[in-house]
Amino acid sequence: MHQIDNAAVAVAVAEELRLQGFHITIDHIHEGLANVSWPGVLKCSPTKHMARTDYFLIAPQRDSAAKLASTLEEMYPGQRPALIFGSSDDKDIAACWPNSCPHVSSVYLAQADHPRASAPAALRRP
Repeated sequence: MHQIDNAAVAVAVAEELRLQGFHITIDHIHEGLANVSWPGVLKCSPTKHMARTDYFLIAPQRDSAAKLASTLEEMYPGQRPALIFGSSDDKDIAACWPNSCPHVSSVYLAQADHPRASAPAALRRP
């Protein structure tokens, strides 16, 4: 999964800071990796109202959509989970659709409680 790449970058930065004199131990690095959390980035949530229990929230950018598609294939081979999709008005929504939608069973449009959040009507497939 792409989070392995992100973790590798974080470890490399921690190692560089350590070389520059910052007090970062290997235990600090292990603890940080063990406790990392990205709520709302890739999340599974059970629900009693839907047959599916897998829902994914993503940032709609071409790269993140491609990484989501790859992660879905790896985590759920042969399955098609549902997608909860939200965005900000300044994102390239059209770039996300082609990469992620073939890998999901359905898409639910959502609007965050944020001033830049896109309305669900603006998120419809272009």
